[in-house]
Amino acid sequence: MPTQHGLPVEEKKRLVERAKRFYEDELIDQLIEDHIGDMVVIDGRTLQYVIAMNESGARQELERKCDKPVVYLARIGFDYHYDVPLPSTVLSGNVE
Repeated sequence: MPTQHGLPVEEKKRLVERAKRFYEDELIDQLIEDHIGDMVVIDGRTLQYVIAMNESGARQELERKCDKPVVYLARIGFDYHYDVPLPSTVLSGNVE
């Protein structure tokens, strides 16, 4: 069954795994010192990547660089990532 990219599920899994290996084997050591906590998004087809402070910014930039990227996403220096949606407005004041 094709995915949203028109690829079979197994092919998409293979490309995501390729991007993950690229991150773990080649990128993490280069990025961890200056970008810990930032998000890296990697296209499994081209291995192009983008680093940004948040997931949506990284994804948008990668989509500008690559046509229909097959995405692997990681928070640099962490084994997992958890995104908290930001409110559309920012309120100032004290939290008690």
